[in-house]
Amino acid sequence: MSQVEPPVYTTMYKEHAEEKMLACQYMGPKTMVVNSVPKPMITAPKDAIVKITHCTICGSDLHMYAGDLDSAMKKGDIMGHEAIGFVDDVGPEVKNVEKGDREYSLCDRTNPSKEMEGMWGHRLSGIFGYTQLTGGYPGNQAEYCRVPNADFILVKAPKEGVSPEQLLANADVTTTAWHGNELAEVGKGHVVGVWGCGPIGLSIAKLALFRGAKKVYAVDPDPRRLEIAESFGCIGVNVREHPDVSDYILRQEPHGLDKGIEASGFRSAQSWIQTTMRAIGAEGDQSDTVSHVIKATRKGGNISLIGDFFFTTNQFPIGALMEKAITLRGGQLYAQKYHPYLLDITVKGEYDPSFVFTHKGEPYAFSLFALPFLYKFEDLLWGDTNFRPLDDFENIPEMYKLQFEHGMPGGLKAIMATPFGRSLGQNGAGAIRLRTRLHSYLNKRPCTFTGWNTGLEQAWKTKISIRQPCRGAALRNRVPTVEVDDQDEEKMAEKIINEEYKTWKKNAPFLYDMMLSTALEWPTLTTQWLPDKQDVPDKDYCTHRLLIGTHTSNEAQNYLQIAHVQLPKPVTPDTADYNEETEEIGGHGGGPGKKSPAMEVKFEIVQKIDHKGEVNKARYQPQNPNIIATMCTDGRVMIWDRTKHPSMPTGQVSPEMELIGHTIEGFGLSWSPHEAGHLATGSEDKTVRLWDITKFTPTNKALHATRTYTHHSAIVNDVQHHPLHSSLIGSVSDDLTLQILDIRNPTVTTAAVKASNGHGDAINALAFNPASEYLLASGSADKTIGLWDLRNLKIRLHSLVGHTDSVTSLAWHPFEEAILGSSSYDRRIVFWDLSRVGEEQTPEDAEDGPPELMFMHGGHTNRISDFSWNMNDPWVLCSAAEDSLIQVWKVANSLVGKDLEDVPIEELEQ
Repeated sequence: MSQVEPPVYTTMYKEHAEEKMLACQYMGPKTMVVNSVPKPMITAPKDAIVKITHCTICGSDLHMYAGDLDSAMKKGDIMGHEAIGFVDDVGPEVKNVEKGDREYSLCDRTNPSKEMEGMWGHRLSGIFGYTQLTGGYPGNQAEYCRVPNADFILVKAPKEGVSPEQLLANADVTTTAWHGNELAEVGKGHVVGVWGCGPIGLSIAKLALFRGAKKVYAVDPDPRRLEIAESFGCIGVNVREHPDVSDYILRQEPHGLDKGIEASGFRSAQSWIQTTMRAIGAEGDQSDTVSHVIKATRKGGNISLIGDFFFTTNQFPIGALMEKAITLRGGQLYAQKYHPYLLDITVKGEYDPSFVFTHKGEPYAFSLFALPFLYKFEDLLWGDTNFRPLDDFENIPEMYKLQFEHGMPGGLKAIMATPFGRSLGQNGAGAIRLRTRLHSYLNKRPCTFTGWNTGLEQAWKTKISIRQPCRGAALRNRVPTVEVDDQDEEKMAEKIINEEYKTWKKNAPFLYDMMLSTALEWPTLTTQWLPDKQDVPDKDYCTHRLLIGTHTSNEAQNYLQIAHVQLPKPVTPDTADYNEETEEIGGHGGGPGKKSPAMEVKFEIVQKIDHKGEVNKARYQPQNPNIIATMCTDGRVMIWDRTKHPSMPTGQVSPEMELIGHTIEGFGLSWSPHEAGHLATGSEDKTVRLWDITKFTPTNKALHATRTYTHHSAIVNDVQHHPLHSSLIGSVSDDLTLQILDIRNPTVTTAAVKASNGHGDAINALAFNPASEYLLASGSADKTIGLWDLRNLKIRLHSLVGHTDSVTSLAWHPFEEAILGSSSYDRRIVFWDLSRVGEEQTPEDAEDGPPELMFMHGGHTNRISDFSWNMNDPWVLCSAAEDSLIQVWKVANSLVGKDLEDVPIEELEQ
């Protein structure tokens, strides 16, 4: 048995004589006030003082807010027991905690309340900010908190791998939810029911699935909360639609629930009888939900009570509890016991508890670029323009009211930052704010510009056909008016493209630091930078590798190809290279007066592997870039190990293995970034298939899918694994839907969540943001790009409008999380800076497009097939088009580099 901590000297802290702090105080029912109060000091030798950065409101705090525990409160009590912060001071007997440690707090074990001992025979542990019955400890909804027995109470947070909202969720919500599962003994294959879908109930449900539950019924009257439950695989039960909820569940599960968990508490009532009894003081707690849980749970099942109950209740079905041999357990959580495991799975990315913060505000959760459309999203949902995406601690009284009235945006919890927490900013995690200032930039002299290939000069003369002209040759430049008579559409389109190309080429020296354009023998439908680069000693360039294919005609042989591209190393400007004529130093390729030798950008195909038919798409495996998957025109997926093939073709198509299942060709192809050898594909046969190439054996080159999904009703155009959640896969289709699969769910006919009203035409592409787990983009034939929040796919957050034809490809910048790239049949690649959504514009700027339209690449004269960001040089891209051109280009740093105001003061030259 563990040793009990000795009692603390006092539950109240020693007040500082001069220094003050802000704190949320209980001043009576439904009256919370932020006041200035004395700052706490070390009161006992084992104390620590924690400087709070973030806090939140627990559902159990609402009992006090509502006045249900008014008799156990004192006016001026400081509220709160969920917070994180940094240690500001420690007492002389504190051994394991040091000043500056990042901590979050659990409950204190010592409670001197004799009232509680008289009521129940024993006392609970002391709890911060939670009535005089639990010790009357001042809470941590304040700028500072005194923590008794600090070595035992405080939990040291890791320096990396966990965000503030994840720590805050682990402080109470996740540990309580895990406790609920432990008391009910939830395990693999169980059918579980959870009554109450607040933050605790939803976390219980999600963790039940994490522990292997077969089904989880989530019971609540709030449709928004039920949508959240359904989004991660629960079965929602709306008690307003099914007031006989236990009977309804028994109709679905005649055997009954294996495990029932009550997570709504004593204020949850359905019957007017119990509501009346409580109103007249005939009972203190209501047991409606407990009665339903007992009825719905099978004989010999388990029930846990996690919702707060304090007093007595009437009409409790004690007979059913006894006769059905049900085990009923309850109690406050054992936080210290559960914490190490829960923090471990959080850091490993196996479980993210932060979903409970639906109104996070502080851009730790959403990043800076998401804030503008958070305003719009909340206004649209709730019709209130006063909601701030950043919840300051000073707004906590308003948050109490919203949370109590179920008016919290998203329906759950808010995360609030103290002044100290706000001063920490993004801790380097936010998006760099990028600004393009073309009009002022064009007043500068152009840099020296070389690297052109003669293929670029000739490509625009190729006979092409497009549906309509596009606006803007490059970076929102207007195109000269083209005068035409009654010529046929093809000649008119060709003339427009020629004029656009001339305009783009004229302005290109202002727009790019580097441009290489190569005319291929055959066009490629796919391109992807391989993740490595080779630093060539004593040379001013590095060698990068590029993955491409071919799209031949007249039965010519097709190839999977690897190209080497020589790109210049970053060079520190040399004053000896100053050009008095241009008033600039150097530039890629040199120029008049340049002392350094010119650097020529080169492109060379170094490996050609025979391929069956056109290469629709090729992607390397992240865990081993030598392993490449390709989509074929007959529906097959081929797997290649490029190291086992010579540099020149042999005339024999010999992949390492073939994945058999699709009946028609497709273009959707995505390797799992989490599990080596796992692959998802989408095809025109309307299916999404999952593959595991680790099951390959040398005697059998043909593999079949491990799972086939039929959730789409039309062609599947794209699939992608979620970069942060190993169980999620997104897919888009001609059926106008964006759907998210959860591979933990065994069903293959329906997706876990679906967006069906965001686009007016086929959806061609999707892309999950690699830094923000909830943000994704979809590109459509309706010419728009939709931005979505995974937690609510019923309405898109924002539309990006700028393309004039079908959007075909999307890719987020690998290092700047606010930047999205898109390509289209309009022959353009567009960069979108989402940090600028909602910025005010002058009428002149508005004519050029929305403020988030950052840059437009207009160097191609036919439809763009694919593009790829270079992983080693942040603003270098490769783009391929049906005009047989492949272009490697880098936008001018003057356009996309940091503004001076974005550079940290410590980085500026003193």
